[in-house]
Amino acid sequence: MSLSLHESRVLYFNICGEENLMLTEILLEQGGFVANAFDATSLARELEKPEGWDLLYAHVPPKDDRALRALAVLHESIPALPIVIEMDLEGPPEFDTKANLAALIRCGASELVVKPANRVDVEGAVSRATKLARLRREWAANVHHGGISARGELHVVTATGGGSGRTLMATSIAATLASPERRVCLIDLDQPFGGVALALQITPRFTIHDTFSTNPDELVGHLEALCEEYEPGFFVLSAGSESDAYPSTIDVKNLISAARSVFDHVVVDAPPTPNPITSSIIGEVSSLWCVETPDLRSLRALRLLLEGVDSAGVDTDRVKIALNKYSAGLGITVEDLTATVGREPTLVIPYDRHVAQALNAGVPVVNETNSASAGRVLRDQIARVLLASNSDTAPIPPEQPKARLMLLCSSAMVLIAILVLFRGLGWI
Repeated sequence: MSLSLHESRVLYFNICGEENLMLTEILLEQGGFVANAFDATSLARELEKPEGWDLLYAHVPPKDDRALRALAVLHESIPALPIVIEMDLEGPPEFDTKANLAALIRCGASELVVKPANRVDVEGAVSRATKLARLRREWAANVHHGGISARGELHVVTATGGGSGRTLMATSIAATLASPERRVCLIDLDQPFGGVALALQITPRFTIHDTFSTNPDELVGHLEALCEEYEPGFFVLSAGSESDAYPSTIDVKNLISAARSVFDHVVVDAPPTPNPITSSIIGEVSSLWCVETPDLRSLRALRLLLEGVDSAGVDTDRVKIALNKYSAGLGITVEDLTATVGREPTLVIPYDRHVAQALNAGVPVVNETNSASAGRVLRDQIARVLLASNSDTAPIPPEQPKARLMLLCSSAMVLIAILVLFRGLGWI
C-alpha cells in the first residue's frame, strides 16, 4: 500500500500523559506534524486552533470506558474528524474487538490499533484514516459540484451451482475495473463457502458479518476500513465463517447500498441462484454475470435461470453469459449453448492450466502479462464489455485545496461542551 502522510496534522490524546514516540517519528519522517494533549483543557485548546487537524489519534486505557464515552460525544460534535483508537488489551478482562466493533464505530473510530503495536500497524492505520478523510473531502466537493455520481455500478456474478467459476469471474472483473483512479469493492456473499479470500491469499481482519451490526448510516463512513486493499483501488470484503449467522436480505441490501455510496464499482460474488440474497439485489444490477460450464446439466439450469431473470424484469442487455472451461473437444460447442438458452455467450473462457495456476498463486488471472494467455484474453473481453463506452475511465478531478475540517471547532460553544463533558467524567 502506498503511504503518504505529507503535511498531515495529527493530534495525539492520552490521559495517561505519555507521548507516542513511534507515531511522532512516523509523522516527522514523512513531513507531517503531531501535537500532544494529555488532559481535557489541552485537548480543547488544540481543537480550537484555526489551522485544524486531519486526525485524532486517541489512546484508550484498558478497563476504562470514560475515554470511549468522551470520544463518542466528541464525534457527535465534530463528525468530520477521523479518529484512530489505540487500545492496550493486556490483562483481564480482555477487550473483544469484534464484539465491541459497534461501540468503536459509535465513537467515530475508523481504525483500531492494538497494543503492543509495531510500526507497520501504526503507519497503516494513520495512513488509511487520513486517506479516508481526503476521499471524504473529494467526494463532498465533487458531489457538490456535480462531478461524480453518488451511486457506484453494481456487478453481480452468479451461477446455477458450485464449481462453475464464480470466484474466478468476480476477481477478474474487480481486477480489470480497479485502478488508482477507479475504486472497486469485491464483496464475497457466498457464506460460508466463499473463496475470494483464498483465491487472493489474503487474511481478512473483518468479514461481511462485521458490517451487519453497524448502523447503515455509519457504515458508509467506515466500510473502507473494514475491507482489505489488495491492490491500489481494489478492496475486498470477505465472506463470513461457518459459525457466523447467515446474512439476511436486509443486511445485504444495506451493505450493498453503503458500498455503492463509497466505491465507483461494486462486484459481488453471489451464492448460486436461486437464492434469496441474489434475488434481493438482482433488480439493482448494472450487469449480471451468469457463469456456467459446458455440460448439459449446467446449460439446462442456465436456461431456467435466464427465464427467472427475465421474469424479474432485468433488462436483457444487462445480463451477461460467461462460458467457463471451454474446450473444442468436449462435445458441446458455443453454438450448442446459444441454441439451448437462446442467447450467445458474452465471453468464453478457454480451459487453460494458467487459470488454475493463477488461483493457486493467489493472483487474479487477468493480471497475467502474456498477451496470448487466457487471463489477458479474459481481461480484454471484460474491458470491452464494461469499459468500452464507460466514461468513468477518465481520471478523478484533482484534489481540492486542503480544507481544514476542524474550523467547525472554533466556536466557543464547542469548547464549552468539551470542558463540561470532561468535568463530568472527573478528568478536570
